[in-house]
Amino acid sequence: RAVLAHLQTHLPRPRTSQGLRARVRAAHQALGGPPSEPADGAAPLSVASVYQALQGAFPTSVYTADAGNTTPLAMELLRTDQPQRVLVPTDYSGMGYSLPAAVGAAVAAVGREAAPGDGSTLLQPVVATVGDGAVLMTGSEMATAARLRLPIIVVVMRDGELGMISGLQRVLQQDTDSTQLMAYDLLHWAKALGVPAQRVQTASGLATALHWAREVVGAHNGMGGPVLLECS
Repeated sequence: RAVLAHLQTHLPRPRTSQGLRARVRAAHQALGGPPSEPADGAAPLSVASVYQALQGAFPTSVYTADAGNTTPLAMELLRTDQPQRVLVPTDYSGMGYSLPAAVGAAVAAVGREAAPGDGSTLLQPVVATVGDGAVLMTGSEMATAARLRLPIIVVVMRDGELGMISGLQRVLQQDTDSTQLMAYDLLHWAKALGVPAQRVQTASGLATALHWAREVVGAHNGMGGPVLLECS
């Protein structure tokens, strides 16, 4: 400790740039800004609008993301005021992280008192965001969540490909190769595992679906079990 204290007095202080801070802040606002939408709310979903709606509906939830585009998007678009609210696979980027991480986070939260001594349970669901490629790796963990009636909202971003890899291929002006996903029925898969599911394609539909998800997950004192939202 003495050595560290001595070093701190001799190391140069990090330079801060107010201009850089302003540019980063402006970029964040542009990235997460509300998209222009028709008055009837029929605009197609953007990833930014999905994350905005999720955080607006569940501001204190724990969020998990998966390898691929959902990790950088979650880190850019979510805003938290406490640690351990956004769980992402930043070390080895293993696909299939989000759902098992959400199961673990939900198990840790169940029964935790919202305020010391009042006996109430923590009702905020865990929100798992995952791509339609990564969900194929560990999507069967929805069965575990359903069996334990864990408060998890699974949000699957559906674009029909391994988006991060295909995006890199396009940036390098290459043909996309081995990134297209086979067609599969996500809603029937979820329901077969005991998880209620809905497909969402518009901003107004997302608002309705989030209200439904809150009602289902929040039933039975916050132990209504998981739900799945397919966003495309």
